[in-house]
Amino acid sequence: MIKASFTFSDDFLIEANRRYRQQKRILGIKTSFLISLLFLLILAFPSIMFFRLGKPQLCIVLLPFLFLASFQRLIEEKIIRWRFVSSPYRNDRLTIEFSEDGFHGWSEIQNSTLHWGVFSKVVQFKDGFLLFQGPNLCNWIPITSLANPNQVSELLDLLKRKIPKFEIFDEV
Repeated sequence: MIKASFTFSDDFLIEANRRYRQQKRILGIKTSFLISLLFLLILAFPSIMFFRLGKPQLCIVLLPFLFLASFQRLIEEKIIRWRFVSSPYRNDRLTIEFSEDGFHGWSEIQNSTLHWGVFSKVVQFKDGFLLFQGPNLCNWIPITSLANPNQVSELLDLLKRKIPKFEIFDEV
């Protein structure tokens, strides 16, 4: 039996969100980068035009939006931390067992069993796995959370056999 254990902290949730964002790509480019770049380009053009037309006050109106586009990731992380403060799962110590039947997780406040059929995709990173339950819900399993680090290949084999779609993400 393969066992993993971790504390469901703010940092853990942010790391899971980063991994989720990393593997989302359009034409091989990170989605979050494309959105920020597009937003910056859309706002930069009118800012330059307003400045050239001698209306710098209109540039100042656009500055907050340029700021938001530039620091989108940091703002997103602050929002995640802020929303997670009142969660009953915050700082909960979760233990997960992976078996032929599925994924069983428990802690002091929760106990759940998920059969392999609920998982649609697994994405392997150098330091962990994202297990997807549909397109937007995923579980981050860092390799460092495994009770026995020598079981990485065993877990990898199990995930490949049980989850229909398997991808390798080679960047970190």
